[in-house]
Amino acid sequence: MYQGADIIASLLSGDQSAALSHMYFHYSNDGAPTVPALDRTMGGSWFYDEVDGTDGYDWLRVPIITAPRLFRSPSNSSNYAANGIYLTATAAASESMHGESPQGNEFGSGASPSPSIVFAAALVSAANPSFPSQDRIFSRVNLVTPLTTVAGSQPTIFWSVSIS
Repeated sequence: MYQGADIIASLLSGDQSAALSHMYFHYSNDGAPTVPALDRTMGGSWFYDEVDGTDGYDWLRVPIITAPRLFRSPSNSSNYAANGIYLTATAAASESMHGESPQGNEFGSGASPSPSIVFAAALVSAANPSFPSQDRIFSRVNLVTPLTTVAGSQPTIFWSVSIS
C-alpha cells in the first residue's frame, strides 16, 4: 500500500499518532464473497468510496487489542535483535458490531441474509480514532481461507510484520 510508506516516514519522524492502531475486517453477509484484487492504491478512502455497504459487503473497524510484541525474524538470525512485531485484533472489540458503511450491515453469526464471512483484512493507522475517514492503510491482505462467523465466536486476526 502506498500509504504504508507515508506511515513509516511519519513514525520515523517521531509522529506517535501514526502508530498502527486498528484493523479492518472486510466482510460479506451475502454468501461467498467476490474478493477484489489487491491494488497498492487501496488506501483508507477506498473503503469509504468503493465499499458502500450494499449487497451485504461492509467492513468492521476494530482496535488492536494487545500491545505490539517484538520478535526476531528469522528467529535464528544473529543479524537482528527485534525486527518484527505481532499485532492482534478481534471482531469482539468492535464498538457496535455493525459495519462502517452508510448501510451499517450487521456483523456476526446472526447477520442477514447469511453469517458474516471475513475475506480480507487491513492494518490501519488511525491518527484520529474519532474520524475513521482519515485512516491510512499500512498493509492489506486477502485471506486464503475466509473466516465464517459461527455462533458464540468472533474472528480474531494475528498479524506479523517483519523488516529485513
